[in-house]
Amino acid sequence: MKTFIKSNASQYLAIAGLACFLAASSASAIAQDASSKQIIGSRADYTSAHVLTLPAGTLYRQDQKESDLRRYGCAYEVNDKAALDALVDLLRNAGIVDEPPFSAGIDARFVIYLRSGTSQPVKLVFTQNVGDNPAHGIYNDSLSVRANEDFAAAMRRWTAQQVSAAPCRP
Repeated sequence: MKTFIKSNASQYLAIAGLACFLAASSASAIAQDASSKQIIGSRADYTSAHVLTLPAGTLYRQDQKESDLRRYGCAYEVNDKAALDALVDLLRNAGIVDEPPFSAGIDARFVIYLRSGTSQPVKLVFTQNVGDNPAHGIYNDSLSVRANEDFAAAMRRWTAQQVSAAPCRP
């Protein structure tokens, strides 16, 4: 009888532990989702955007900076409501969350400026993620962030539907 009670007690503890783990994981996912939405805001918050990218697969001898993208990256000026909404949705679904600061520099591949008529503009600078790794970035020059592993591919799909305001030069 003693063994039976001990066995059932350990099963209950294991189940309770699993339930706590699942609840914590779910809460963490909800917190990350809320964090992404909070960083980006809603569609109605933005009136235009300016996006800079480097051509996919282009290799450089050194890390690229925001100024490099301004000088020779592909530039997209977004004033069309549908394109702007698609960009904001992409960013809101990118799972952007803050992360501990990292000492390595950012090899900038995407720079996104979201403009609003009423509040401070949002600036995001992101790396090109490799494989299943997240893209790392900086939010408004001060907060280290990361986006999910689909971010770069989603940005490439979005830019493929836009007309570049400046020629793309590798």
